[in-house]
Amino acid sequence: MAIVISGSSGFVGQALIQHLHSQVIGRDQGIVALCRRLPKAPIDGVEYQLIGNWNCDQLSATINAGDSIVHLAGRAHQGHKCPMEEAKLQEQSHLTLSKELANAAKSKRAKRFIYISSAKVFAENSDGNAQAFAQESDVRPADPYSKAKWKTEQWLESFCSLNQLELIILRPGLIYDRHAKGNIAKLQALINSGLPLPFAGLNKRRDMISLANLCHLIEHCIKCPPPTRHTFIAADDSPLSSRELILLLAKAEGKKARLFQLPKWLLQLLMRLPAFNQQWSKLSSEFALDSQQSKQQLNWQAPFTAEQSLLEHSFCTAKEAQHGPQQNSRDVVQ
Repeated sequence: MAIVISGSSGFVGQALIQHLHSQVIGRDQGIVALCRRLPKAPIDGVEYQLIGNWNCDQLSATINAGDSIVHLAGRAHQGHKCPMEEAKLQEQSHLTLSKELANAAKSKRAKRFIYISSAKVFAENSDGNAQAFAQESDVRPADPYSKAKWKTEQWLESFCSLNQLELIILRPGLIYDRHAKGNIAKLQALINSGLPLPFAGLNKRRDMISLANLCHLIEHCIKCPPPTRHTFIAADDSPLSSRELILLLAKAEGKKARLFQLPKWLLQLLMRLPAFNQQWSKLSSEFALDSQQSKQQLNWQAPFTAEQSLLEHSFCTAKEAQHGPQQNSRDVVQ
């Protein structure tokens, strides 16, 4: 039996392979990494399978009876100029790919299918909500990415139930790490610039999950008994505000964040600019998740605080994996 990981070259996939490889679970079961190209720094003992055409027949050759599938592959939040085209690409990347992999898992009698969805299926934010999003909250996906994730969840629920394939769906909040991409990388670039930053007033609750905690949770989901339900919220034990996250990112980089608060009149003026409005709304809005029920049902608690995740358990980059960690050996999960 092995752990089969799709999306193995992505931000989460690379870290998950490092994490599982360092644990007994990875050495005992073996790891099969599905990839479109071989990594620059392959890890000894990991079996890398090149997937040219993502179809059931080719995928079936990589799966054996009793395997656990961790499905990470999919299109990120990439905006296309044409909304209809973006919606099509997102559905192909998430729903269509998931169908092929799930059918391959069924044909080879795999044991468990773990799908990494997103808490964005609930909504873009929880501003105006009386309560945090919980397991039973209604979903209101707003963009092509979250809509495709939701469609995939629904299809997998039906398919896995009909075909006796154990299913676990995780809905993580924002995934952060020192080596994250997207908005986290943009924040780090701003921090490293040394410029004063207008983020002192960003104090709303945002429930996120560190990459180290997410990898630990996925490992737990591979090993745990079959849960009584399928869908779970994935979050740290304590929320962070955007301001707190920025301060921790700065500390992890050995920098001092120079934060100030924008005057109300200037913020109102800048909010008229579409690009600024969009980015500011992501940072300043609330995204509250109630993950307590999920943690109880899975019998899991986040092992690391946000500070521990960033200062002690951040994952190394591909360059560091090839040449060894640089000055701070804490960058690699122990």
